[in-house]
Amino acid sequence: MTFKVWHFANKIRIFTIACSLQYHGSLLLMLLLLLLLLLLNKESHSRRDVARIHKQEQTVGVRTPVQGSDCLQLLNAQLWVLRLQVRTIRLLDELILASTRPDMACDVERVSSSTTSGPSVNLSRSTAPATNMPGTPIVVRPDPCPPGLWGRLQTWGAVLFLALMASSLYLVVASALYIVIGLGVLGHRVLPSILLGVWVGQALIPVKKLHQNPAAIKRSWLFREMTNYFEMTLVMEEKLDTRKLYMFAQHPHGILPLCPVLSAYFVSDVVPGGKIFCLIHSGIFHLPIVRFFMGEWGALTADKESVAKARQEGEHCSIVVGGVAEMFLQSKCKEQVQLRKGFIREALRNGYDIVPMFHYGATRMYRFIGSASFWRSLSSYLPFPFFLVGGRGSGLTLVPKRVHLVTVVGSPMNIAALYGAPAGQPVPEPDPAKVDEIYDKWKKKVACMYYRHRPKWETRDIDFIESSRA
Repeated sequence: MTFKVWHFANKIRIFTIACSLQYHGSLLLMLLLLLLLLLLNKESHSRRDVARIHKQEQTVGVRTPVQGSDCLQLLNAQLWVLRLQVRTIRLLDELILASTRPDMACDVERVSSSTTSGPSVNLSRSTAPATNMPGTPIVVRPDPCPPGLWGRLQTWGAVLFLALMASSLYLVVASALYIVIGLGVLGHRVLPSILLGVWVGQALIPVKKLHQNPAAIKRSWLFREMTNYFEMTLVMEEKLDTRKLYMFAQHPHGILPLCPVLSAYFVSDVVPGGKIFCLIHSGIFHLPIVRFFMGEWGALTADKESVAKARQEGEHCSIVVGGVAEMFLQSKCKEQVQLRKGFIREALRNGYDIVPMFHYGATRMYRFIGSASFWRSLSSYLPFPFFLVGGRGSGLTLVPKRVHLVTVVGSPMNIAALYGAPAGQPVPEPDPAKVDEIYDKWKKKVACMYYRHRPKWETRDIDFIESSRA
């Protein structure tokens, strides 16, 4: 009986605190609005005084005698108002996370400076025409955001969705702890039961596999605004022959693999009329809500069977070569890339040509809260990697930093010809010695592509980390 009374009193106390916070928050908002009105009123009075003085000067023809101290006070008041307005505008921009976006239309100066060397850049928004000169990179940018309030709302929605994706793992852990503690310790029944039912219900709904609609993704306002948030740019070294099948090898992974997700917006530009199924960690398909988004995006579990299924469908596939191990390779001095040989063997077994992809800026969106080595050792004991990250601002912010992203799609590598097999012909059991030769050439190709297209703001050198796993 005593426990129930204490529990009921505790609920009343929490409700009272919540109401008090809501009341004080509303009161603070009213005070801020009142202060803003007073400032605007003060500014209007100052402008009237200045206009009155100028009018007297024009009427009389001589300067109206005004005390020097009055003029100084007037100027100080105007400067104070202007400074406060600038600070208020900056604070509001940080709160809404929607700072002014430069136009995503053809900006010749910005694109020409996006690479340190190399030939001139074609500034077309769509895929390159048939008359495109060989060796000329093809640049594709997202469509611009609609003007006005509707465009701002779409931008805010995309930013919130990015934060939701980043916080999906934390929400799962928090809800699981609440279900266990709420049912077992606190004696709650209704809310933990509802949450458990939602978990079990969404887990019973199957996720679409081998499903992707590149045209719908290209028209999606969500993908458009997510790519616009990072001012993402796609650079293709050449137009790919869509009659062939490709395995896109992506580097680097980043703390959170947002770049492979965002690059789905450009699938229709890279392989017109085709699909690219991305191979990801199987644990992502156990995250509520996010698993359905990954299915619509065209994700598959990273295993041999998924590569074979994509090949049977006659579609392309992509893989983040470094995988989970590359998540913890974060350095301010070098761009560290984890390399493996397994994707070369799978490409040979399924008759794929390999296309390198590099995401500049992928390792700058988030940072670890704490030591990366600690989170790496902790994740080795868990079925799914767990860590704390920080994004925009300071603290545990889950909104990614608004960095510029440049995704480069290199020229394809005909590994069947390098192996000595007919073009497009699968190699059931690749020779390890020949795989090593292709692997060495692949490293040189990625390094050359990295330095050829490296933006001016990326000053780090690339560093290849050899994986202990084959």
